[in-house]
Amino acid sequence: MASSLNFLIITLLIIGCCLATYSDIRYGKISNKLIMIYGSVPFLLNALQIMRDDAIVTYAVNALIVIIIAILLYSFHVWAGGDCKMMIWIALSTPADLYWIISGKIYVFWWVYIFIFSFGFIYLCVDNIRLFFCEKDILNKEFIEELKTSLYRYLRTIIYLAAIGHIYLIFIFPHTKFPMAVYTIACIVIVLVTTHIKLLANKWIVGVVALIDLICVILTRNITINTLWYSYVVVIILMILRTISKVFNYEDIKTKDIEPGMILSQESSILFQQSRVQGLPGISDETLKSRLTRDEADAVKRWGKSKYGLKIIRIVKKMPFAIFITIGWIVYFILGCVYFDN
Repeated sequence: MASSLNFLIITLLIIGCCLATYSDIRYGKISNKLIMIYGSVPFLLNALQIMRDDAIVTYAVNALIVIIIAILLYSFHVWAGGDCKMMIWIALSTPADLYWIISGKIYVFWWVYIFIFSFGFIYLCVDNIRLFFCEKDILNKEFIEELKTSLYRYLRTIIYLAAIGHIYLIFIFPHTKFPMAVYTIACIVIVLVTTHIKLLANKWIVGVVALIDLICVILTRNITINTLWYSYVVVIILMILRTISKVFNYEDIKTKDIEPGMILSQESSILFQQSRVQGLPGISDETLKSRLTRDEADAVKRWGKSKYGLKIIRIVKKMPFAIFITIGWIVYFILGCVYFDN
């Protein structure tokens, strides 16, 4: 009975994920209606099975971790609301007895994020390598400056992550052992916070934290990166995913083709500031917060026809996360079926 129910749940999940992927690529969004139709049935079936199998604790802990990470990624504009809802739907609908089990230990479902961002990272690398060889004027000043900024951002993140590692190993680990998932979530939060809070980017503050890290290494003779390397891998992949796309993150389109939900480049949005056209958006910060509303998109089209308007405008390319969520979840499921005895 359980295997038949699991088969039905997985089938509905795969159909829903494929439709969400199509919607994300074709229309740039995942509708609430699609989530409700293909999310409610597998969730209810899964809930009934979990209560019958007495797996509520395992399910609740795993689902909660995945949901927290999904909401954090949405809160810091790593992905859109539709991606967040899709991930929550998958977390609530995946049967608990399909989680990986190795040597009697449950490998929590949040590992699916490793696959999601790994495939996203591969996509960005391939796409950027293609653009690197296609672009004639690639080694320009803007490109070099972005590389320098990215390198400093990586270094700064490693310094803060090392500080968190020392705090954990010195003050927390001797008294209690947190699940590695909790530590990884803390690392992700640190990455996102240090990216958004300008004060933490101050070179003097970064220098002081780096000095404290060095003192801790000397006193404890322990480099936290060696001890907790897998958590660093997760967050560094996440960070690279956020920054590498900035090098080739733009696309030029006709102003008349602007649609709601698109994100203007900061350079393009600045052009509106002296215009008399009503309803134009403010200066874009190139995150999901700056997605155009329908009224703003219409105003941009009117601006394009005005005296000082342009026929071509630059937008930020949207990364279709739904396909990586789908592939990451399917890979997790297949590996569990093939290699891990549940």
